Amino acid sequence: MFDPTWILLQMGPHHGPHWGPTGGAGGVGGAGGVIWGPLWLLLTGLVFAAGVYIVFRVLRRQQTNTDADDAAKILRQRYANGEIDEEEFERRRTRLSVPHQP
Repeated sequence: MFDPTWILLQMGPHHGPHWGPTGGAGGVGGAGGVIWGPLWLLLTGLVFAAGVYIVFRVLRRQQTNTDADDAAKILRQRYANGEIDEEEFERRRTRLSVPHQP
């Protein structure tokens, strides 16, 4: 005897068939999950790595600027205290204002 309940349990109105050209994983023959899964993981990893790189780059730049400001402050203080003369002050101030390559 024909039992339509079996067909509804297999296909169901909300599930659709578990076979056919798209397969159960939504890709061609089920290969979509095998291909797109790792690509999404790779993309997510790249976005995360780019964010970490940008944050550390900004923090490093802020620290470098702070170090240069501190050095200029110390240089002005030494000049004001008479520890160095004007020629030495200008030479060191010029050297501080030129960005150094690490």
